[in-house]
Amino acid sequence: MPSSETLFAFGSETLGVAGIGAAVAVAVIASTQAAIKKTRQTLMHSGAPWMQAAGLTFGVQLGNWPTWLGIACLLVSAGLHVFLVRGAPAGPQLRWLNGTAAACCAAASASLLVPGLSLLFVALVVVASLLCGIALLWASHHADTLDVARIDPLTLVANRRLLDELAERALAAARRTQSPLTLLLLDFDDFRRVNETAGHDAADAMLAISARRMCDALRGHDVVGRIDGDRFALLLTHGGGLEQTDQVIERIRKAVELPVMHEGTAMFPRVSIGSAQYPADGEHLPDLILGADGRLGKDKSRRRAMPDPMHAVVG
Repeated sequence: MPSSETLFAFGSETLGVAGIGAAVAVAVIASTQAAIKKTRQTLMHSGAPWMQAAGLTFGVQLGNWPTWLGIACLLVSAGLHVFLVRGAPAGPQLRWLNGTAAACCAAASASLLVPGLSLLFVALVVVASLLCGIALLWASHHADTLDVARIDPLTLVANRRLLDELAERALAAARRTQSPLTLLLLDFDDFRRVNETAGHDAADAMLAISARRMCDALRGHDVVGRIDGDRFALLLTHGGGLEQTDQVIERIRKAVELPVMHEGTAMFPRVSIGSAQYPADGEHLPDLILGADGRLGKDKSRRRAMPDPMHAVVG
């Protein structure tokens, strides 16, 4: 196994210190981004360089325990990069960067077991750290681009494009695991009256606040998206039976129909909701949308016949 004397003989002490510094710098930047965005990808991008820095630190020390700890840290870092390859949203470039970083970490851990390869070990970890930093910058830039292209700017939920992608992905998972999936369509009753009475700014505020309430009423793995205007789609990725779906609908309705205040104006939103379940109502997204839209129309007709003690807008 390599020793500190071997490292110094190859003149790699400076390279080792630089590698540790590079890995720590990437880790600090990644941790900052992870604290801001709190996504699985940023957390993994944060953990990988910390493991590389620890692996390099342990690897250049004397003794069997530090060496094996270095190998373990590098293998953990390689595993994190492999998971990032599988979940990378930015296409082949990001997958190549993470794949190469994983290979470098695995090769570095193997080189620790061979005497005389100290310089190669340090160089591999340095390269892995640099690739990790490039992958982090690439993923951050791509995430910002995705935010602009796939997030509705008013409500900050998924737009129609992202919603379609997530729905198709969820349907594929449901087919693979034979698990249920529920699609809800929701729109606001007499939304035009809110626009005419309170103004467009108040109507936009009502939509934004209502979207946040929908997100709060659902579980973390469910999806809320704005299709257009005052119509939203909610994807219950671990949907249960009809009884559980009815409970979720009532919970959403109660949350959204709380009064909304905007610049001294109280608004009382009312919503109609229709549901469709995979596979009972269809196995493809258009079929589920059609089924949910039909039930949405029935719910709207039923609620139109109900007395409304409150107007949509009260000054």
